[in-house]
Amino acid sequence: MPATSATLRDASHEPSGGTDVQELRGQPQLESRSLRSTGRQLSNYLTVGPSAGILKYVFNQDVDLDRVFHALADPSRRLIVERLARGPASVSELARPLAMSLPAVMQHLQVLEACSLVASEKAGRVRTCRIEPGMLRQAEQWVTRQRTTWEGRLDRLGDYLANDQQEGTQR
Repeated sequence: MPATSATLRDASHEPSGGTDVQELRGQPQLESRSLRSTGRQLSNYLTVGPSAGILKYVFNQDVDLDRVFHALADPSRRLIVERLARGPASVSELARPLAMSLPAVMQHLQVLEACSLVASEKAGRVRTCRIEPGMLRQAEQWVTRQRTTWEGRLDRLGDYLANDQQEGTQR
């Protein structure tokens, strides 16, 4: 069995009484009614069926982007990223404009490092941080895809409304 078909529990995380998806997996083409017959709803399961490997891969990409957007949601972390976009800086340089303690700045840097936005290295007593552009590029590409999709939708809506208005004036 593939490594991605690990046993999944329902989303409620109840320690007892849960039905493993693994127990149900041996049956061909599981349907929601077979899950309901176990006393659980389909919506409580992350994935069901043999395509879990593919879904897991896509899911992991989304998790990486979720971490990036979560990290960038904080104004202090955005300021740190903006400063690092100008070039590498020490932690004390990054902390200077922020109204917080050095340990608090270190925690923000840990969040940025965990999502691969920032990398740091220690030389002697100085920790120098630099930006890692790869994950920012992925976030930018996602935003660009969303913008392109919505611009196309809004253009089609504008065309539809313009045609509808022309037809209404001709009646």
